[in-house]
Amino acid sequence: MDIRKKLVDLVYPPRCPVCDDILQPGRTLVCDICLKKVSFVTAPTCQKCGKPVEEEGKLCFDCQNLEHVFDQGMGILLYDDVMRKSMHRFKYQGRIEYAGFYARCVWKAARIKLEKWNPQVIVPVPIHKMRRRERGYNQSEAIARELSKLSGLPVENGYVLRKHRTKAQKDLSPEERRLNLEHAFAPGPKKIDRERILLLDDIYTTGSTMDGVGKILRQGGAREIYALSICIGKGFMVQ
Repeated sequence: MDIRKKLVDLVYPPRCPVCDDILQPGRTLVCDICLKKVSFVTAPTCQKCGKPVEEEGKLCFDCQNLEHVFDQGMGILLYDDVMRKSMHRFKYQGRIEYAGFYARCVWKAARIKLEKWNPQVIVPVPIHKMRRRERGYNQSEAIARELSKLSGLPVENGYVLRKHRTKAQKDLSPEERRLNLEHAFAPGPKKIDRERILLLDDIYTTGSTMDGVGKILRQGGAREIYALSICIGKGFMVQ
């Protein structure tokens, strides 16, 4: 282990992404007992976005009524009470160390799917510069960096910018989410030079954020866009 990381861990000991307790020596990502509380998404799932559905081969409620910009999506963990609390701490309480656990979950559950999609680059959903300044980091980028270490895929932040600071999506209805993100994103300073893109976000609900970023990527020349989210809700009704 890197000496610098050891020193950081002494001052800021890593915490379990589930219970938030300080991890015991030898446990680098999650408590043994807490790992059993995490629910991975299992089949059947929506053929388009990856939400759990009741029957194999079906589209979820949202995807039956919406046209998405991305080609296909996948969610890794069910967005239940356990993950709601975990994600809240990750985003709003400085628990950036959780990113390593989330990336490991992706690598465990989505490795075969990633091989099939064969993306060339990971693009984390951008956040507004003011929000990044307040938070200290972009949570999706933090996960992307950890996933990059496992997959070897590069991370690119220069394709898309978030030009408007929007309201928090979690407090809005599906239609309000779409309107909230209208014109929120813009082309970044770097020309899109990859055809197959893995678009990564922390939470997927209706897909409005993925579509907003995906629209800019399409306009810039991306041919294939795959939406990967760490947490995803069920597709039996509008989330």
